[in-house]
Amino acid sequence: MDIDQMQHYIKLHQTKYLTKLLQSHTWLNTDTIEGNLLSLPSDPKSLLLHCSVLTTTLEQEALQQEMGFKYRHDVMGEILYPMVKCCPNISTHAIILSQYANNPGKASYIALQHLLHYLVTTRTEGIHYW
Repeated sequence: MDIDQMQHYIKLHQTKYLTKLLQSHTWLNTDTIEGNLLSLPSDPKSLLLHCSVLTTTLEQEALQQEMGFKYRHDVMGEILYPMVKCCPNISTHAIILSQYANNPGKASYIALQHLLHYLVTTRTEGIHYW
């Protein structure tokens, strides 16, 4: 956790952690992240309106190969850490996405990517204590 102590406030943020996260995932498109601030949907359940849950292990492995990362092991845990530390604004979205950790569909993967893009785009934001 990064802590900036100024004269009038203290800021808690995860800039170093999220920058390291950005560098570790080659599937993140840094061109669209740097120039485009993504916003989260106001209704978190809209993330998964067209979610199809996969049933076989082969389908899950094929989707994992297509998307380029493991839903539960690679990204879900990495999103939960900043949520607990200093990004409570993503908690509803992260909790809904974590419900699909055992059997995610393509919509779940896309929503998780979107949430990670949002976190990386807003990595300098945090909690201010005045």
